[in-house]
Amino acid sequence: MEENLIGSKKLAGRKVLRSNMAQACKSPSFLLAVAGTMLVLGIGVFTDLIKAFRSEELLECGFHRTLVEHAIQSDPFLFALSLVCVLPYTTAYLDDRKSGFIKAYLPRTGRKNYLAGKMTACMVSGGLAPVLGILLDLFVAALVFSPMELAKEPVPFDTQTQAWMLSFLQTLLLVFLSGAFWAMAGMAAAAVTSSRYMAYAAPFIFYYLLVILCERYFKSCYVLNPREWLAPKNFPYDCWGAVIFLTEALLLLCGVFFCREERRLERL
Repeated sequence: MEENLIGSKKLAGRKVLRSNMAQACKSPSFLLAVAGTMLVLGIGVFTDLIKAFRSEELLECGFHRTLVEHAIQSDPFLFALSLVCVLPYTTAYLDDRKSGFIKAYLPRTGRKNYLAGKMTACMVSGGLAPVLGILLDLFVAALVFSPMELAKEPVPFDTQTQAWMLSFLQTLLLVFLSGAFWAMAGMAAAAVTSSRYMAYAAPFIFYYLLVILCERYFKSCYVLNPREWLAPKNFPYDCWGAVIFLTEALLLLCGVFFCREERRLERL
């Protein structure tokens, strides 16, 4: 009997997760976040784009890769990341609570399965949207600028290419974790304030405050600087130090949100 109960709970948990993931990653808001990421990346290197199109000489080999790397480190992208990642699914939990849908849904899924599904979908969609935007931007840049670049001897997966791929994958991992953190921060802010507007505004406000505090008053406190999260220069172990920090921050935020909202759902 207990085994059947545990099995049914696991099955319900998987169904809830699949439903939330489909709702988050197939929504117009998710596509808007991806398109917004691509637009912001283009704005970040607008001057470089103009110079490239006006150049009468061939561009350096690998220009399209360098262009995307500069776009990721640009100020427009760093500021916009905390905005685009909250678009897909940040308000979903608050919408369920305000509409009363959650009262009919909880008895079928259980509080833990419901919250776990909402949190996972929020984090995955928030991190995946900017990553997909970057990959699509890289694809477009390769199509447009590769014919304009100096030819290179076709050596598949040479040392330089392998080093770039490893660095680029590390950057994508940092972007994913940062996006997941800001998306989760938006969901938590919306749950605390019961306001949809705070779901969108709170992550950006928090980002801006951290940047101001770290760059003007606490310059040695690099771990709290969101700019450092995407371009780690002071973290021990470089990229992996930032990955560990973001993972810990994300787990802490999820733990606090889960415990607080589970107690709230008990009273429904």
